Amino acid sequence: MGRRIRKFIRLTAKQRRYLLHAIGELGLARISLARKDTTTILAQLTQPFDCSQVNVNPAGSRPDLKLVSWAIVTAARNVPWRADCLPQAMAAVRWLMRAGYRPQVSLGVARNTGSVSEPLRAHAWVTIDSLVITGGGSTEIFEPLLPLKSEASANNQC
Repeated sequence: MGRRIRKFIRLTAKQRRYLLHAIGELGLARISLARKDTTTILAQLTQPFDCSQVNVNPAGSRPDLKLVSWAIVTAARNVPWRADCLPQAMAAVRWLMRAGYRPQVSLGVARNTGSVSEPLRAHAWVTIDSLVITGGGSTEIFEPLLPLKSEASANNQC
């Protein structure tokens, strides 16, 4: 535990802020997964985008997308609860939508390798334009079932 604390202290103030925010978002996602059914969760991931719901930072700045990605992945590896691809996607969508972005959520299954005994593997990932926010690195082996789109214009932010 001491090593993790030392690593945390060595982060910049901005990185610490993002990491703590990511832990909070992952916690909320975990609670949602425990309390809500799949239909409700998918509906929330595809809810219509409403720019009036955006939390505007007093400085007018939006979160750094690469730092959001880093924070969610790093927090997911270190929280004491399960935080695999779906909770990460839920956390990213909530954080980014509140910041005025319109993230694209994709759900996919691994392409058939020909083995009948191999279990079905599913994956969730979030992108904004071509930048993968969560679930990156392994998306190429998954065939998207459907991209979950909110009712949004072509622009990915308010």
